[in-house]
Amino acid sequence: RLLNWKEIFEHASWKEYAATHPRKVKKMVRQGIPGRYRGTLWKVMAGSDVFENQNPDLYKKLLGSGDSIWDDYIRRDINRTFPKHVLFRDKQGLGQSSLFNVLKAYSLYDTKVGYCQGMGFIAGLLLLYMDEESCFFMLNALISTSKFNMRGLFSNKMPLLARYFYIFETLLVRHTPRLASHLQRMGIHSSMYASRWFITVFSCNFPLEVVNRVWDIFLHEGPRIVFRVAMAIMIEKEEHLLKLPFESIIDALQTVQRGLEADELVRAALGMRLTDKEF
Repeated sequence: RLLNWKEIFEHASWKEYAATHPRKVKKMVRQGIPGRYRGTLWKVMAGSDVFENQNPDLYKKLLGSGDSIWDDYIRRDINRTFPKHVLFRDKQGLGQSSLFNVLKAYSLYDTKVGYCQGMGFIAGLLLLYMDEESCFFMLNALISTSKFNMRGLFSNKMPLLARYFYIFETLLVRHTPRLASHLQRMGIHSSMYASRWFITVFSCNFPLEVVNRVWDIFLHEGPRIVFRVAMAIMIEKEEHLLKLPFESIIDALQTVQRGLEADELVRAALGMRLTDKEF
């Protein structure tokens, strides 16, 4: 498999190769991008590499432009971002410092969004595979480009999150009607457990192997994989959830990531067919 990826990297242009070999590339991405190539490919798939090359001094200028009104909020939250990961567990260590810099720079660059709590998990994930300057441009691509349109997840009133809840609730009714009825009877809405799934694209509290695989597909294909994964989880846990009373079901939904295996989850998610009308 590594030989296939090496062949792609020896090609002059990833975008050209992906355009001329779409089925092959989609299959390979869905099988998982090797860690050594992940950072480079994530930037290319998001298109952030172009903007980064066009603006070589932007990040440094932002960091040197003074304080952000969000600085205290960012400092408070970074201690909660991947607290068990070796890169981020040390207070004021290299990882936390880089994470602070990225989030501060973005809050100064995009004042309409500023800073929102879920951004820390996304930036933290990206920092595992790229330097902080590339992470900043990647965050901008995720929030500002039409392919991902995550601005609606972080801007005032989070309009895209409301739409995601509506889509997810509709899918629950269509594909798991018994579970949907069970949750409705208990007054449990997806906003009570799935907010972090959608805002962070599963990067909060899910096993890193799962997160990597989901993000490989998300960056190549777009947000549809988010709903496929969410529904695969609900289908897999349906029988267990149907047996639980209210006081137990919320905890079960909020800790649903425990025991998930990346290959099985991705396989189930990709087997979840969503029509254009559903999405």
